[in-house]
Formats: sequence, structure tokens, C-alpha cells
Amino acid sequence: MSRHGHRFFLQRPFEVGDTVSLPGQQSRQIANVLRLAPGDVIELFNGDGYAYPATIVELRRSEVDVKIERRVAGIPIPAPPLHLALALIKQDRFEFALQKVTELGVERLIPIRTERTVISFSVDRALARQQRWQRIAEEAAEQSGRSSVPLIEPVSSLPELLAEQTDRRVVILWEDEHAIDLVRLLDDKNPLLLVVGPEGGFSSAEIDLARQSGERTASLGPLTLRAETAAMAAAAVVLAHNVSHSISNMNI
Repeated sequence: MSRHGHRFFLQRPFEVGDTVSLPGQQSRQIANVLRLAPGDVIELFNGDGYAYPATIVELRRSEVDVKIERRVAGIPIPAPPLHLALALIKQDRFEFALQKVTELGVERLIPIRTERTVISFSVDRALARQQRWQRIAEEAAEQSGRSSVPLIEPVSSLPELLAEQTDRRVVILWEDEHAIDLVRLLDDKNPLLLVVGPEGGFSSAEIDLARQSGERTASLGPLTLRAETAAMAAAAVVLAHNVSHSISNMNI
């Protein structure tokens, strides 16, 4: 159990006073793994920014009923929003990175294909993998105490990603960028999309395309990082920056 107690994500609206039946997997975890009993308190969240303490009222073989006792403000993630595009890498490493960047406050994750990506999926497999990744994000959100769950978007290509018209700034993390580090490109207002390439890095053509699209490249330092390490390190840098700005505003 985390310091936030036993928490469960339930993707549906609920109100104080409602009695809610939990799905089979969550019910089995409560009854068979955690061995909780009627009268014990858990916490539900549904992504609306609040937490809902709930009391177990009945346990059945494959279903647990809980009563929503109250609504409390969830733990906010310091603004501005952080999105991450991560090239497809080996499954275990991609999923480890997904888990950790969820803990670090990433709000959207976009898996991308690049010229040097060696992983590919059929349409059916890509959808199944996206659903699996969404569950991993939900479990990481439960553990970390956040009251929102990152949206895992469908697999996209790098050109498709760069062609999107949004209000977010885009920063390409590139090992051959030596003049500009990531911290210099952070601000306190606009959503940020960090783009992390595969193990072989981005090709020169991809970097040229990004620059032609008006995007910036940035360095994470002089050492060569694995893709999952770069994703986590970059998310941690942005989180630290946003927390520092948030604390500064509180002290004004």
C-alpha cells in the first residue's frame, strides 16, 4: 500500500452518497489480495481532479460494493501540462518508462514511429497494446496518488506528430544538440511536448523536418542516455521546474 492508501481508478462519474460496484479485477484485489472487509475505507478517483473516500459495504465473490463518503480535492500536478512523445522501443522498457513518467506527472503520452524504430505493430496489435498501456498508466496513477490518468494516444509517426496544429510547444531531445539545454527552453505558461527518439536516435532528415516545422532541439547533457532514461530524466527536469515555479508563486 502506498502512503495514499488503497486507491482505485474507476472511469465513471459518481457523487457523494452513491453506492458503487467495483469491477471484477478490482473486487478480487480488494477481497483476495488486500483482504479488506466491510467497514474498511478505500479511495476512488475518476480523473475529475478529486478523490473520493469510500467505505466497503458488501463483498461478494466477484463484486465489491462501496459507498462514496465525501469528495476531497486531489493532488494537483504543477502547471503547465507536460506531454511526451516516445519512440517505440522494446516492450518492457517502454512500459517501464510509461509507468515512471506517469508518476512524474506527464498528462499525455504519444507512442511514435521514427526512421530508426525497429518495433512495428499490426492495427489490431497496436490497439491491444494501447489498451494495455492505458491500464499501466491507471495503475501508476493509483500508486502515485495523482487524481488524473495520462491519456495514451494511438501510435503516430513523427511527421504526423509534427504536422499537428496545437498550442503546445515542441522540444526534440537530441543527442547532437550541444548549444541549448532543456532548461533554457522551459517557460511557465504553455503546454510542452517533449519528443524522445529510439535507441539509434533521430536521423538528420528528421531533425531537418522538425526545424523546418519551427520546433526546437535540446540537450539533456553530455552523456548518451537510453530512450527510457531520457524520457524519465526529461520529465523529472520539467516537473522540478514546474514545482519550483509553483512554490515561487505561492510565496509572492
